[in-house]
Amino acid sequence: MVTIDGPPGVGKTALAARIAHQVGNLGEPMEKQFFGHLRGFDPNLPPADPEAVINEVLKLLGVDDDKIHSRRALTEKSALLSESLKDKTVLIVLDNAASPDQVAPLLPEHPGCVLLVTSRHRLNLSHRSIKASTLHPLDLADSLHLLRHYDSGNRIDSDLESAEVLAAEMCARLPLELNSLGRQLRQKQTWNLADHVSRLRKLPSEETGIASAGSYYSLSEEHRRLFRLMSLHPGADFTQYDAMALSDCSKTEAEGALEALWTVNLLDIRTPGRYQYHDLHKAYARKLLADQDRESIQKAGLAALRDYYRSMAAAAMDIYAPYTKHRRPSVNEPTEPHPTVASVDHARGWLDSERTTLLAITLEAAASGEGRFVNDMSATLVRYLDYASRWGDAELLHSTALKVADDRSRCLALDALGGVYWRQQRYDKALEHYEEACRAARESGNQAVEAGARGNLGNISEILGRFRAAAAHYEAALELASAAGTVATEGHLLGALGGLYFRLGEYRRSLGYGERALLKLGDGSNSPIEAMVLANTGAVLDRLGRSREAVQPYERALEISQTQGSRPVEAAVRTNFGVALLGIGEFSEAFEQFTEAKRISNEDGNVLLEAICSENLANFYREQGDQERALDEHHLVLEKIGPETDKPMHIQVLNDLGTTLLQLGRHAQALDNYRQALAFAIELEDRYEQARALEGIGDVSAALDESSNARTYWDDAQRLYQELEVPETDRTAAKNHGIGHEPTER
Repeated sequence: MVTIDGPPGVGKTALAARIAHQVGNLGEPMEKQFFGHLRGFDPNLPPADPEAVINEVLKLLGVDDDKIHSRRALTEKSALLSESLKDKTVLIVLDNAASPDQVAPLLPEHPGCVLLVTSRHRLNLSHRSIKASTLHPLDLADSLHLLRHYDSGNRIDSDLESAEVLAAEMCARLPLELNSLGRQLRQKQTWNLADHVSRLRKLPSEETGIASAGSYYSLSEEHRRLFRLMSLHPGADFTQYDAMALSDCSKTEAEGALEALWTVNLLDIRTPGRYQYHDLHKAYARKLLADQDRESIQKAGLAALRDYYRSMAAAAMDIYAPYTKHRRPSVNEPTEPHPTVASVDHARGWLDSERTTLLAITLEAAASGEGRFVNDMSATLVRYLDYASRWGDAELLHSTALKVADDRSRCLALDALGGVYWRQQRYDKALEHYEEACRAARESGNQAVEAGARGNLGNISEILGRFRAAAAHYEAALELASAAGTVATEGHLLGALGGLYFRLGEYRRSLGYGERALLKLGDGSNSPIEAMVLANTGAVLDRLGRSREAVQPYERALEISQTQGSRPVEAAVRTNFGVALLGIGEFSEAFEQFTEAKRISNEDGNVLLEAICSENLANFYREQGDQERALDEHHLVLEKIGPETDKPMHIQVLNDLGTTLLQLGRHAQALDNYRQALAFAIELEDRYEQARALEGIGDVSAALDESSNARTYWDDAQRLYQELEVPETDRTAAKNHGIGHEPTER
């Protein structure tokens, strides 16, 4: 662990980046790399919260979202970070730390981790393995050597006296200032060094070095104006389109100004097309802005920037999720020219690249009292952040929107926050917010939002195993959506009812609701809703023994989810598709679907979905004769899914585990799991899982030579299977006729 401190402009960040690059190229590559800007001395934003930084590192390490959120105190988060770094090789760079208190919770305790911290202050961290290094300005000889790099005319050695004045007095021997001066030397080849000394001594240095002031005053007034105005931008970096909005200039003028600022070293290029300030230059720009530009001009620039992002976000979402347009505010189309968002890929690419900027601008707007903008952005971005699994960002955005919401937008913010808590498996908070959203929507007369929130109450009720309550919520929501004329919501709710009746074993009814949903959504709507309806159709067909017919709807659902970039939907489709493929003996393809679904879920921190994928993998391993590995997967799933988390799924896991234990000859344990599953399934009126549990108890009885008892349970199972019209009917009938008493796959 190394800390690098020193004055601004001395090269701390550049050195840390160089060390990080070299460490990454030594021996075995690091498993993960994290670069965090701690904003210790940002003129516009407060220092980064250590808890937020820890959350980002934990997500990079693949820690489950619910595990992150379960640790409330900073000390608990820090302990989780240390635990998660164990036996890993990770490189962490923390740039521009404000204080020891900001850094201390982030210190790893494991030898495989490399930590680099930069700060303007000596941090004096009390840690046994910290190595502190202080950077000082270059000595005079090295300063002159750096300037020679820019001088092709031998001016440095021809006039060492002026060169030394420039390096020591004008640039304070700081690399940032020396590079800025070097650019000026390269631009003005006909000037001798004495001319530069004379020019720079006439300039005000403000709060940065004289050389940077020289770079600034060497620009045209238009370029200087843009340098000042861009310091209003609240994001970490910006593009030419931001410059056009903030300074009210053309694309050509913005490109020219940014290129000029980069040429004189007043801006850095972060990635192609994206520019950023050094924090020292940003502070200088803000000082100049306060002195030279009226407040009305600054406010107009920020208003134009907000308008640009509001219109671009709406345009991107109209392509990315057109089926939710009725839930978003109506805004003007972006003014030409603007980035291309003509396809789903373009729209998603723009949203991904601008996500942090969108959040920064929205938080700045909240601080400036622009509540309408905040709520517009919350309503606009809700579906993108959900599909991209950016639930931490979503919670920050929607909770900020709720704080500044008016009566019209309060219901939308509550509904959006409910969705975040649902994804984080904080079901009590999700229910609380959805119920409040229903009340707020009803009071404001917004039937469309009330329909969505009521439907979401149905979703949570279904997860908790309250099937009849879920059905009531869905039916009430469907009536509201019909009255509001929101066709997409109607399609969504019909699809949800189809999924619910699948759980209840009413398969024909489930297919009927699916058909109605697809008709309502329209042919080729290409929405994630359509993908889920198609996936449910595949699941019903598979359950009815028509697994080969299930392949087509699953393939179409997978195509849609990938096109839309909806990662949770893609993972759900893949893992269920794998079940159907397993049923028709396509083992390698089934395994591929299971593992890819699990990878996506793990990367997104979607604990529940990852557990479902693991359970399907367990059944795959058992089918392949690897019961011990199947057993390990079952136990991992039960650590994540209990009756309070997802009761229907918990029942399935208990039955699956019972079958694996029975094949391993652990009869008592198998019987205990089947009995637990039976009790829960009766409570939920889940007839299919009841039948599985009864059949399993019969199998255990047969294995213990209790034939009479076995036949009783098989009879009960066969009766339920027959009611459900599933192929397991024939299997239990065969057992009752004495054909095969070995436990079979279910």
